[in-house]
Amino acid sequence: MNRIIGVIFLMCLINSCAKRTAETVFLNVSAKNLVFWPEASVKTLQISGNCEFSAQLSDPVHAAWCKLNLNTGNTDNLSVTVTANQQIGMERAAQIVVSAKESNDLKQYIDVKQMAVEAKVSVRETQVTVNESEGLLFELTVTSNIPVTFDFPAWIALQGENPAATGTQKYTFAVTPLTNEETREGSLSVRSADPSVPANSVAIAVRQTKAVCELRVATYNIYVGHAADDTGWGARKAMVSQLVRTHDFDIFGVQEAQKDQIDDILAAGGYSYTGTGRDGGTSGEHSAVIYKTGKFDLLERGDFWYSETPDVPGLGWDATCCNRICSWGKFRERTTGRTFYFFNSHYDHQGVTARYESAKLMVAKIKAIAGSYPVFATGDYNANTTGNSIRYILTDGLLKDSRALSETTPSGTAGTFNGFSYTLNQMTENLRIDFIFLSDRIHVKEYRTLNDRPNGKYPSDHDPVFIHAKF
Repeated sequence: MNRIIGVIFLMCLINSCAKRTAETVFLNVSAKNLVFWPEASVKTLQISGNCEFSAQLSDPVHAAWCKLNLNTGNTDNLSVTVTANQQIGMERAAQIVVSAKESNDLKQYIDVKQMAVEAKVSVRETQVTVNESEGLLFELTVTSNIPVTFDFPAWIALQGENPAATGTQKYTFAVTPLTNEETREGSLSVRSADPSVPANSVAIAVRQTKAVCELRVATYNIYVGHAADDTGWGARKAMVSQLVRTHDFDIFGVQEAQKDQIDDILAAGGYSYTGTGRDGGTSGEHSAVIYKTGKFDLLERGDFWYSETPDVPGLGWDATCCNRICSWGKFRERTTGRTFYFFNSHYDHQGVTARYESAKLMVAKIKAIAGSYPVFATGDYNANTTGNSIRYILTDGLLKDSRALSETTPSGTAGTFNGFSYTLNQMTENLRIDFIFLSDRIHVKEYRTLNDRPNGKYPSDHDPVFIHAKF
């Protein structure tokens, strides 16, 4: 009996020791999987246990992109650092082995994966219209991280070599001249040059035309006043918006327009605008350019101030009342593809020197910004044709008076300022202070001063000037 009891005691002792050993030696890791984006980065995790341990890569030669730093004195004691994965479409993987030094069988495994760079192709242009009067070439700006190739119809040809370049590249294409057709359309696609590298392809609609661009252009000082009487904006905003739509302005410049007034004009839909408030941001009156969103693409935009420091809001020369601003845009008419610049100004009403220097600055800026592109320059210039500022514009040679170019006899009054009181007979040439100036190659089919008086009311203290232009 004693012998049996002894055997049982010995077995219990052995089980107890084994159990204590298993409970005593342990090793844990806080994560079994680590996933990295393609960029170089670092992640930390915790290794805990009551024994000494080590961490190493199972295949350090092929996983040299993955580095380990073990510091058992820290809470987050294993740092895993990966270099950038620059391989297109190729993920990479490694495995970390954490081993207890007291037991060869006690190991923990951590799988590391780094995502691959996705093959991407993008093109800045979504559609291209080539107007033969401007030439037979067009450019595409392609950004990609892989070499690309092009697919296009026979009447389009790539100029020069097709380099296996990545990054942002400009490619020039030529179209063959139209013969009997007025227009033709096709699609040009950009895709990966290597079929084994999957990437998105981009299609660009290409349109070629001989069509002439025709625009309905206007300038309109809408008067900033918000009084409670008939001169206030509340009494006039419906008339101004209706006038714009009745005469079907395609693109026009406004002066004295506060942001809320612009919003009211846009509220009926179909138009957007570009331009900054003369005091910066949306503060103060705007010399905004308002345009039909369905007819034009706004390609570039900007503002400058009529002062000795044109890049920042400020008074110029002998002006004492207000900052004065010019807002401009580069536009493409979608149907014909014709590209032009539109500058809209409001000169100072007091400073004679300010008006003269503003004219000089405007002409210089137009030459620097627009180059050889067609230009419209609209505005309230606060001077008539006898003023030295207007004389400077007309004698410089870049811009011409649209009224003098009209193919038909100008209609409406010669004067444009009505002061909420002048009769049509009183609005003579000396009250002509609103102008539409044009560069070469723009023809004026029609010129009108729009003397609309709905129910005998004045929509503004200025009457808008309207032209039907073609180029």
